[in-house]
Amino acid sequence: MNPIAVTAVQAMVAPVVLITAAGILSGALLTMYGSVNDRLRAMDRERLDIFTGAAGSLLSAAEVPPAGRERLTQLDTQLPMLLRRHRLLHNAVLLIWRGPPLWLWCWPGP
Repeated sequence: MNPIAVTAVQAMVAPVVLITAAGILSGALLTMYGSVNDRLRAMDRERLDIFTGAAGSLLSAAEVPPAGRERLTQLDTQLPMLLRRHRLLHNAVLLIWRGPPLWLWCWPGP
């Protein structure tokens, strides 16, 4: 087989495979990002519901019932972990989207 033809086929296929793989991976990461985002919003809403009284007024921490205080402790523990995961997924998606264009821009080609 002609080595020039092999090099030409490699030069045509490599960017397509890279862009396709980046698209599939970023799609999966965006799904995870959306799930974490939905969970963060639900937890924030639950936290607000705990601090809301019967008449719709905001309660102080001392006025919250004991079960609500326990759940607030759990939420305060889980929210920073979810925020960190949210930030990591955000950065991963940005890096994946920036990778293929940078690689194509720097790639000398055939």
